[in-house]
Amino acid sequence: MKPVILSLLVLISASFAQAAADSVAVFHRPEKVVVLINEQYQGRLQGFMDHFDVQNDLDVEAIDGSVLVRCGRKVDAASCTLTFYPSKQVRVGNKTLDAAIPLIEMNLPEVENFEMSFESSREDKMSLKIQDGILKVQASKRVL
Repeated sequence: MKPVILSLLVLISASFAQAAADSVAVFHRPEKVVVLINEQYQGRLQGFMDHFDVQNDLDVEAIDGSVLVRCGRKVDAASCTLTFYPSKQVRVGNKTLDAAIPLIEMNLPEVENFEMSFESSREDKMSLKIQDGILKVQASKRVL
C-alpha cells in the first residue's frame, strides 16, 4: 500500500512542478493588450508551433497591424508574446480581450483546428483557438 501512495504523491507533485514552470501574464491597457506565455517541457506552445510546421521561431503580424504573434522555442521550453491593438477584429474591454482574425490575414496557412489555454495564479487567463481558418484569442485580467 505504501508504494502505491508514494507513487501517487510523486505523480501529483510532478504535475504541480510542471504547472509551476508555466506562466501567463496579461498586460492590459485600453490602447494595447500584451499576453506573455512561458512554458517548459513539451507542451501546448510546442504543439501550437508544430501546427504551423515552424522549427524555432514564429513571427507573424496581421495585415492591418492589429495582431502580432512572436514565439520561440528550444527543445525543453517555449515562449510567446501576443500583442493586440484595438481594431475591427480586436475588441478590448475592461480588463478583457476578444480577437478573431483569419489566418490568411496573418499570412499563415490554414491548419487543422487547435486549442490551448493558460491561467495564472493571479487569475490572468488566455485561451487560443484555431477553428475554420480563424485565430480566436480571449484574454482577461482579474478585476480588482
